[in-house]
Amino acid sequence: MANRRERWTRESFAPAKWVDNPAQSSTVRRHDSHPITEMAHQRGKKATPKPDKLNFFGGKSFSEPEEQASPQDGGRNSGESAYTNTPLCSDADMLTKSHFQQALDSLSNKLITSWQHTADSLRKDIQELGKRTSHVENKLSEFATAHNDLASHVEAVEHKILMMEHKITDLEDRTRRNNLRIRGIPEDVAPDHLQAYIRDMFKELAPDIPSDMLLLDRVHRLPRPKFLPETAPRDTLLRVHYYHIKDLLLKMAKRRTTPLENYPQLKIFADLSATTLNRRKEFAQVITTLRAHGLRFRWGFPTKVIVTKDNTTQVIMSPEDCLRKLQAWGFLEQTEEHAASSSKRIQLDWHTA
Repeated sequence: MANRRERWTRESFAPAKWVDNPAQSSTVRRHDSHPITEMAHQRGKKATPKPDKLNFFGGKSFSEPEEQASPQDGGRNSGESAYTNTPLCSDADMLTKSHFQQALDSLSNKLITSWQHTADSLRKDIQELGKRTSHVENKLSEFATAHNDLASHVEAVEHKILMMEHKITDLEDRTRRNNLRIRGIPEDVAPDHLQAYIRDMFKELAPDIPSDMLLLDRVHRLPRPKFLPETAPRDTLLRVHYYHIKDLLLKMAKRRTTPLENYPQLKIFADLSATTLNRRKEFAQVITTLRAHGLRFRWGFPTKVIVTKDNTTQVIMSPEDCLRKLQAWGFLEQTEEHAASSSKRIQLDWHTA
């Protein structure tokens, strides 16, 4: 026992020996290693590190488990996890995450700045367009107001012109008030014999009128109208010296229901201006209705209709007024009247911005 202990002690503290032949290192027992030193060396030796594996989705880095040490040299037992002391992320992984976050923040700031710049530009353009639109609408409102004022003045001027036309027409008709137009005198009657021919016709039409009252100031034929055939005789225009004689002759010609015996083809009319004749054509429906209901009427100057109903005289200036009167009297059916808006005026139906 003492010899064994002495030998173990001597071998343990013997100096180190080098092996000349490396091939014999596996078979020759190394006497240069002390058991305690070798045990401590094994306990302090680390496993060769393997590349870390990065969990992409979790951001954690896991390493391969180290070799399990013996429980007697302070190693872990089999129940401990190999990842207990492993760090979650390496420095490189943390650096990558930081750079990625910075890049995202930088891109987000750039996008926000760009959007804000675009929004500000659009807002400025919209405000500018709003100002211009408001200015244009205000100008249009001013133009419309000025146009309506001009339209009012134009309507007033048109009314004055119409009244002047009526006065001129009335003056022209007054200069013709003693004239008569006779249609049907043959062309073979010479101009020098026209006055005697017409005086004889008046004596047959109104025998009660004295011969000295049948004074004719002038007699002549009128130019042939374009629509009149060549075979038809031209109208003859004459001026009676006395107006009451002219009016009496015209009334007797209208009341006569049979033609004259020696002058069956002759017709007598009042000499009126073209404006008055055209104006009277607008009263055609009114005149037809008045005659159908037996109402007395006569023409006035300027053109108007003077109607007598129930011993009351009604002066009607326009065909529209005549139609309303006839509807009020029950001679025509009531019709809906649509107020005709003046097309010369502009309606201010927009709202300024």
